[in-house]
Amino acid sequence: MLKHLITAAALAACLPAWAGIDANEQSSKLVQEGHLLRQQGKFNQAFDKYQEAVRADASASLPLSAIADMVQGLSETAAPADRDKLRAQATQAARAALQNAPQDPVAQEVLRKLEDDMPPPLHKGNAAAEKAHAAAEAAFIRQDWDGALKHYREAMAADPRYSTVFVGAGDCYFVRQQWPEAEELFRQATAIEPRNAQAWRFLADALARQGKLDETAEALLAAIAAHPAQRPNWDKLGSLRSAQGQTPLTSLGLKTAARFIMKDGQPTIDIDRAAVGDNPQDLAIWIAQASFVYKLRNEDAALSPFQLELQSWTNALKVADEVTAKSGKPLQNAALLKMQELHRRNQLEPALLLLRYREAYRPELEAWLSSRPHAVREFVHVWGLRP
Repeated sequence: MLKHLITAAALAACLPAWAGIDANEQSSKLVQEGHLLRQQGKFNQAFDKYQEAVRADASASLPLSAIADMVQGLSETAAPADRDKLRAQATQAARAALQNAPQDPVAQEVLRKLEDDMPPPLHKGNAAAEKAHAAAEAAFIRQDWDGALKHYREAMAADPRYSTVFVGAGDCYFVRQQWPEAEELFRQATAIEPRNAQAWRFLADALARQGKLDETAEALLAAIAAHPAQRPNWDKLGSLRSAQGQTPLTSLGLKTAARFIMKDGQPTIDIDRAAVGDNPQDLAIWIAQASFVYKLRNEDAALSPFQLELQSWTNALKVADEVTAKSGKPLQNAALLKMQELHRRNQLEPALLLLRYREAYRPELEAWLSSRPHAVREFVHVWGLRP
């Protein structure tokens, strides 16, 4: 991710929707110094540089994203006593970055990883490829594009199945605005690993720079299919649709408002009153959904995470239909109303796979996609929804 902090800054001037990601000259210089220190394993010094960069340009998200990304990475290998503190710090920094630039891709990815730390099933390079990859990343951070490309190609030769290094090599051309060369390498990455969402997203960027907008849209749909929870893919697709005069994408906006937690050794329902609102019927549905999760989890250990999610929502929305029919009063929460409509039109499964995705849902996602080759395009076209 570190290298892509630099790529995000390089793209900022080309992507008006990302205003605020880039930093002023002084702040950018400090961020670059922080990247170099981080690459050397000098995390405290890197943190100090990033903090200086924040002070040098309080309106930019890039320094805050750098902090969030580094701290989140450190939390993955931290001792249990420090892990929660680091995760909280990363969350705070990422949210602050998104206050400055709501479409900052690095901050979005940090929050996604904090919510779902199960990685996508991408190939990891062999030892020789990883060594060359590390050298390539170090050169990229120094903005030595030729040196980075040399090492990326070494990694490709060492492990031709390692799609990540093909993406890195494409980046070397992309930052120099050599769009066709970048496109070729990004395409190779998607052919090697069709579930590399970043490869599809970067391919879309290279295609867009060449005015190939229909192909750009297809690449973004493929990126979403590869990993539906990566919000930058949805941001780019939404921006493209708006630019082409199509219906904008609307966020489902479904925030979990009730869940069972253990308190003093007893299961207790925890309710987020701000998310629930004032409607007692909305509250009843949230409580029903949380109760079904708890009940199903305890009654059927064989249920997969997605089956648990799908069945709990199916049962809760049946309750919603019964409650509204009996009372004559509809639900008020917009997200619950949309979920109710999706359920009534037999679209709850794709909605949960695309709009509430977690990596634990991968088996069901792959089965759904294999049976419906154009499923993502059709869902987006009909519903115009995004996470």
